[in-house]
Amino acid sequence: MKKWVVLLCFSLFFAGCTEEKSGSEKLTFAVLIPQSASGQTIHYIDGKQVFTSVSDDSTVSAMVVNNPIPAGKDAIVAIAIENRGDEKIDLRWNDITFFNPKNYIKLLPVDQIEAYFKKPNRCKPLLNAKVFKDDLIKYGVIRDKSEDTKQGDLLATESALYAIFKEIKEDLCYTRLPNNTTLDPHKVTVGYMVIQLPAENFQHRMLFMLKIPTAKTTHKLRYALQPLE
Repeated sequence: MKKWVVLLCFSLFFAGCTEEKSGSEKLTFAVLIPQSASGQTIHYIDGKQVFTSVSDDSTVSAMVVNNPIPAGKDAIVAIAIENRGDEKIDLRWNDITFFNPKNYIKLLPVDQIEAYFKKPNRCKPLLNAKVFKDDLIKYGVIRDKSEDTKQGDLLATESALYAIFKEIKEDLCYTRLPNNTTLDPHKVTVGYMVIQLPAENFQHRMLFMLKIPTAKTTHKLRYALQPLE
């Protein structure tokens, strides 16, 4: 969505907008939206979209925390991983990738995430900003909370995201960092990944794949980066 910067700074006020821009500059926004395949589901918690992939040995759920994303800014994704097996598994956070055939997008290394959240203006995401509400509903990013998936129908990974969601809404610095190296049987862990999206990827709809290796399965979550017009 191209807006005059006055609107941007108004809408980003609660996200810590402090930079001065030229009054004639236009900025673009986009949303990351799931493209589900077999074995994958889209549920809603607190009105927000969660993308889940299930295999015999593991489950992963991903929630884009800061839709809509300004062009050239980072996408922050909360990821929950469940070990469904009977043996401890290694967690390979730094092996998570986000790409398409023409773009290999950088993810912030795990050992830099803690410092990332300590920098100014990183702790107040837009999170369903009202100025974007119609677009977010149009693309399924949010729904009315009355349409939430019933808590009894949530998978363990989705419940884990639900448990921290209220804190995320208030302050992203309430963060469960993805620093666990192993995961015990039938346990769930939650962490954040930071996807560093170049501004040129916001010009038209693009498809990407988020690959999350767990146990013997590599979960492949397909996303569309959809500009808001």
